[in-house]
Amino acid sequence: MSTSKKFMYYIPENLDIDSLLVHNPPPDKVVEKNDIIQHIDTLLTAPIYNSDNIGEDGSFPLSSKKLQGICHHYKAVLTYLEEVCVIECTRNYYTDNKGGGECRRYRFCDKYIAFPKPIHIEFKKLPKNLVEKKRKGDGKRRNAGKAYPHLTKHLKKKYLRVDYEGAIEYLKIIFNSESRRGQTKIIAALANLYNIKTKNFYYSVDNTGNRLHSNLTNLPKELRKFIYCVMPGSDQKYPLEAVDLKNSQPFFASIIFNNPLINSSINNHHIIPPLLLPNIYNNYVLNIYNTLYNTYAQYNVHSSVINNNKFPSIHYVSKKNNRKSIKRGNTANGERYWGNINDQYEDIKRFTELVSNGTFYEYLVEVYKRDGIDIQESFELYNIVYSKSESDCLKFKSDPRSNIKQICMLVFFSRNNDYQKLKEPFEKEFPNVYQTFQRIKECWWGCKVYKSGRVKKEKENPAESYKKLPALLQRFESHMILGVVCKRFSEKFPNVPVFTIHDNIAVPAYDNFSVNYIEELKAIIEEEFLKIIGVSPMVHDEQWRPKDLFNKSA
Repeated sequence: MSTSKKFMYYIPENLDIDSLLVHNPPPDKVVEKNDIIQHIDTLLTAPIYNSDNIGEDGSFPLSSKKLQGICHHYKAVLTYLEEVCVIECTRNYYTDNKGGGECRRYRFCDKYIAFPKPIHIEFKKLPKNLVEKKRKGDGKRRNAGKAYPHLTKHLKKKYLRVDYEGAIEYLKIIFNSESRRGQTKIIAALANLYNIKTKNFYYSVDNTGNRLHSNLTNLPKELRKFIYCVMPGSDQKYPLEAVDLKNSQPFFASIIFNNPLINSSINNHHIIPPLLLPNIYNNYVLNIYNTLYNTYAQYNVHSSVINNNKFPSIHYVSKKNNRKSIKRGNTANGERYWGNINDQYEDIKRFTELVSNGTFYEYLVEVYKRDGIDIQESFELYNIVYSKSESDCLKFKSDPRSNIKQICMLVFFSRNNDYQKLKEPFEKEFPNVYQTFQRIKECWWGCKVYKSGRVKKEKENPAESYKKLPALLQRFESHMILGVVCKRFSEKFPNVPVFTIHDNIAVPAYDNFSVNYIEELKAIIEEEFLKIIGVSPMVHDEQWRPKDLFNKSA
């Protein structure tokens, strides 16, 4: 019985590996054909998963750890590919912000900047690196299936399809006018589209924000129009239509200022489980109030709470009457800090109103105009001071809203002392909102909760504390979009495919059905957000269909 396995890789369409090896045999005998193909595939497909790291010159960082996963003699393989002018090393180092150290950047030589083609390698016996890769991939899919079975089932059953020929035709038109960075991004995206065409789906859930990642989430926005779906038991093409939340990150940040999250057990709102927050930030939201409003709060997390999906009990202690005894409910001096804080602070109230009606970014555009901030000049200055790589650079655009969006991401996600000039107008307009975000990011607190219910206190790591806010917002988003809205939609329409790109939810368009699924989805979003958070977000529709695409025969 044959145990051979075939694996698919991608190389530039104008690269003939056999001819290359005949005319330029490797001087080092350890360099084999399969090693060469796997290294070329890695350079070509790695930008699929993190296109932000593509340099302006089209280069991409490849760590030694990643390359060692292919073979231990990766240096000999890369040296050979450089000598035969297939790839080139830019020799400048990329600093990994995740603590992975520095690594070199590589790119294809001009001759091989071309669309990818698939190539298959048959292994009689799987190498250790592929066994490990397969094991990890299976584990990621299994974990994602446990977390969001109502979403992964549609990928598992291969209901997602692509008009690959239409995408090729479109990309050929724009390819030559793109920069090297844009061309590298297109080449990687085509490899991803071919995976969808051949129904080679991958999906996983990250540990930071509980987000679901798949072929679809890593696809450039302009290529979504070539995606469609089929229904169970049918091969007919159905276009997709998506609902997207307006100013989603500021909206989820406003949850911090609304009481249903904190007082879910008191007010009988839908209860958000404690493990909504990352394990290391379990008492996180309570400590926000601790720090800002001079109260001490403590709550107990134990296995019965986690297993029963209930929010932990909350206890209060007055700072004024600092006693060991803990009083449940109000603080000892009669003040409750767990109500609607936005009723007490005008700027917080204005912030929550703007993000809920979808005009937050437009409002900030006017604020920055009023204060006379030269955004382009500030971007150029701070790119010199703070940016360690192209992925960190602020990119000035002609659209003011896009620039303001980048500034908001700095307010939410950057270190407190960075980009001060750009943050000043935000701080003046929303002082209490800004202070809240600053306080969240400046202290490290939390505990790790094990399945057994044992709680372990985390060590302080001030250098990493600024990452708590984005992690929290992503958890809010994942819980609401993936765990609540999509789950309820799937329970109501179990045979209707639903796909997500973080806060973007796509379902079959209304044209061919008696039920308008997009309107049903909007109604669920409004109901669930009102029930859980107390306010619903503004949404807008996206139609994923190029002209004449669905006039073709199925």
